[in-house]
Amino acid sequence: MTDLNKQDKAVKEATEKQKANQKAYEDTSKEHKEVVKKGQDSLSNSAKELDKVVGEAKKSGVTVKESSTTTSPKYKEVKGLEGEELLKANSENLGLYNKAVTEGVAEQDKSKADLKRAVDTYNADKKAYNDTKSERDLAVSKGQSELQKSTKAVDEQVALAKKHSLEVKEKHGQQHT
Repeated sequence: MTDLNKQDKAVKEATEKQKANQKAYEDTSKEHKEVVKKGQDSLSNSAKELDKVVGEAKKSGVTVKESSTTTSPKYKEVKGLEGEELLKANSENLGLYNKAVTEGVAEQDKSKADLKRAVDTYNADKKAYNDTKSERDLAVSKGQSELQKSTKAVDEQVALAKKHSLEVKEKHGQQHT
């Protein structure tokens, strides 16, 4: 009877251990799915925002070199772990995953901010160039107009002087008679 009691006790312990392992598995699986979904959503949203700024940059005429990297933390091995050890290892791994996601989002956000600054600087410089070019073009046009008026006035005076038989000497060695 003692052997039967020992067997019965061993079966009960094994059953309890199996139940605890099954519960640990279910709990960690559920938490894992939730954490991974949240992490993927965060990365995806960050990537969409970055893609939007890249599109704006390209539309503005800024050349953008795109590259990406994939990093993965060194996760704790869970094979062979049971109960509390398994829960602890899974919790640590999820913490490592969250940290990696946070770092990835931060890197994308930094890239987005850097690119946004570059686009803003480019657009400001482009506007300044266009404004300056417009001012220059206007000044050249006014200068040419004033020069034409001045040349016409001089030509009229030269013609008037010639009409009255005056000798007119021009600089640069030209002479009107």
